[in-house]
Amino acid sequence: MEVNNILVPMDFSRCSKNALKVAIQLAEKWKSQLRIMHSTFLPSATVGVGDAMVQPVADTYENYDDPFEELESEFPDLKNITYSTKQYHSVVTDAIYTEIEGKEMDLVVMGTKGTHDILEKLIGGITTTVIDFAKVPVLVIPENVSSFDALKIGISADFHMIEPSSFNLIKKLADTFGSEVQIFNIGHEDERMDFKHSKSKTLLETYFAGHKLSYHQVVDEKATHGIFEYIDSHGIDLLVMFPRHHKFMERLFKASETRKVAMKIKIPLLAIHQ
Repeated sequence: MEVNNILVPMDFSRCSKNALKVAIQLAEKWKSQLRIMHSTFLPSATVGVGDAMVQPVADTYENYDDPFEELESEFPDLKNITYSTKQYHSVVTDAIYTEIEGKEMDLVVMGTKGTHDILEKLIGGITTTVIDFAKVPVLVIPENVSSFDALKIGISADFHMIEPSSFNLIKKLADTFGSEVQIFNIGHEDERMDFKHSKSKTLLETYFAGHKLSYHQVVDEKATHGIFEYIDSHGIDLLVMFPRHHKFMERLFKASETRKVAMKIKIPLLAIHQ
């Protein structure tokens, strides 16, 4: 798999800067081009709001006339790769969608902060929204992560729903970092025996030839709890999950496991839609 174009949404927070560091690292290894985008959204004045609210916001936005001006001084490794920048004045998720759809992106690398307010916990933050709609893989970099070294990749997957074609990027990462690959399922009973002679298992072992590959069953009533327990007990450096697309009301009333994990994850998370 070729990763020619990597999108990095920036809001110049600590977590987005860490995401940029990781994206630069991957771009250097894979000879990829980076697209660094920033979006600001100035809400229109409404009846009863007045200058007291609008003007301070406008003053803040004036400071972002050229948000990329100091990038190379802060991130000198940018000089080693090809990159471009784009500033939008729109809702950030709309800007990200535009970039993904119109610029042939192969991967999105974006940060997520360590704490979330009540509304974000209810319907998910920007990163989880992007995971929901993105047609390309999304690599989530938590606020505490500033470098990327995927020596142990943990893949959370249902043994009976594994599609080896979805593993192209994972294989590229494993080849790049010489990773050990662990596939684990969270369930109520041990399903490894059913998987032992399946076609998917044979294909995966061919796919990851040369890498240490293992399969694990985690018996846990709560999938999210089981995932975090597995990460901690097996020293996983990168978690991979396969989310499904959800409509807004589904996201509101039934959070996906991927979104729950993304809101709390302390290691990089790669979300790939099957």
